[in-house]
Amino acid sequence: MQKESGFSFVDSDDWVDDAFWAYYLESSYIGCDICFTGYIQERGKNKSKEFFLNPGYYQGGNICDGIMYLYRRRLLGLTWNKLFRKEIIDKYDLRFNENMNSYEDELFVLMYCSHIRSLAILSGGKYHYVVYGNPSSLSSRKLPFIERKGIAQLLYNAGKAISCRPDYSRFIEANYY
Repeated sequence: MQKESGFSFVDSDDWVDDAFWAYYLESSYIGCDICFTGYIQERGKNKSKEFFLNPGYYQGGNICDGIMYLYRRRLLGLTWNKLFRKEIIDKYDLRFNENMNSYEDELFVLMYCSHIRSLAILSGGKYHYVVYGNPSSLSSRKLPFIERKGIAQLLYNAGKAISCRPDYSRFIEANYY
């Protein structure tokens, strides 16, 4: 039996519960190519809210259904609510685009998903996402049109590489182009 290695990303101002890894490992989806979870949003002292997802397992042509669901929940393009398989990242030499300072996480996730055969979604989460509402953060800045257009093209191309299923293709076109 081959030993698999996976990892997750944690933003520098966020944290995970002690049971974070056990939550993934105890799920019935161990060995899945990518696993998404819900999360706990932290908005200051004693102000937290847990965001749950509809659990599911997707493989083959149905992976698109999971991707569309996660996009609609605004959780597809984040790296911190996922467990990635290291062997996929190594095999396809996947890296973050260092020339981007916006949407580089989403591009990475889409490129990664173009190489998966299975996707799992766990309902709850053990990840604490801190929200400050900082208007000077990179994630809240307005992008110039030409930069938005270039990013949209990269995301569209990466999204299209996942599947050519007609409903998914329309979805990608409507949301990325």
